[in-house]
Amino acid sequence: MYLLSVVSCLPQQESSDRYNYLNLRIMKRFAIFGLFLSLAAGCTPLQPAPLPAPYPDTGSPSPTPTITQPTSSPSSTQGKNTFQSDRFGFRFQYPEGFTPDNRSENKPPEAKEALLGRLEVWDSEDYQAIASGTWKGGEYPASVTISVFDNAQKRPLAAWKEANLSRGEDKNITVAGQDALAYASTGLYEADNVLFPSPDGRYVIHIHGAYINPEDPMRQAYQKVVSSFEFQ
Repeated sequence: MYLLSVVSCLPQQESSDRYNYLNLRIMKRFAIFGLFLSLAAGCTPLQPAPLPAPYPDTGSPSPTPTITQPTSSPSSTQGKNTFQSDRFGFRFQYPEGFTPDNRSENKPPEAKEALLGRLEVWDSEDYQAIASGTWKGGEYPASVTISVFDNAQKRPLAAWKEANLSRGEDKNITVAGQDALAYASTGLYEADNVLFPSPDGRYVIHIHGAYINPEDPMRQAYQKVVSSFEFQ
């Protein structure tokens, strides 16, 4: 009202100019005030968005991966000192300083003879002399002999013993997973012996370990052959 009364007292042109001037100042004040409100609002700090709730703690730690080492079950007769008979399907070990001889492994048996083949394990020096024909000791030295017999008749193990040469008591043992008969014998040399069948019963195996005295290394060679003997 005060503005209208002041304006009405002025001349018409002057009052019009004065009115426009006052109106412009009022608009500027409102604009400044609005700008101030906008700045004030813009200075209000923004509230950060709430973080997502963490996963519930189950109380159990994450499982640690298990590294499984590969395993293997090597044959008891694997090694450089191993002889394998492909014909009869067995193998065995022998000690250092000894040499297997398979020259009679595939020898055709004589008529009505049950012997199918024979292997021998010699002291290496003796074998070199025997194989080269330079052995001069008369009788061949003590050795370990593995003889394979045809057992088509299914004869019991005791029937394969050298009955007239055996001495002492027989012992029941296990060789290569088979029931075996062990015994001692005497002749040109003292000897340890063991008889046992092949798993299919086709053969009887006779391992004969001759020796000169109880401390003879040939006895250890015999034990090595017997303890490591296995069928394939």
